[in-house]
Amino acid sequence: MNRLLCTKEAARLLKVSHRTLEDWRLKGSGPGFVKWGRAVRYRISDLEDFVGPIYRNTAEALHQ
Repeated sequence: MNRLLCTKEAARLLKVSHRTLEDWRLKGSGPGFVKWGRAVRYRISDLEDFVGPIYRNTAEALHQ
C-alpha cells in the first residue's frame, strides 16, 4: 500500500507551502488526493504523477 501523507508532509515533498497545496486542491489544479474520513491525504504516487514526466534533455521536453 502506498504511504499516505498529510497536507503539510506533501507540501514539504513538493517544496511548496501547505497553503499553496490547499489552494490548488480548492481550485482542482493540484495533485490527486484521498479523503479518509474528514482528513485529506496524498499518496506519494499521485504526487509523483503531478510533478510530471522526467526528460533527458531540453529538446525532448520541447516536443511534449
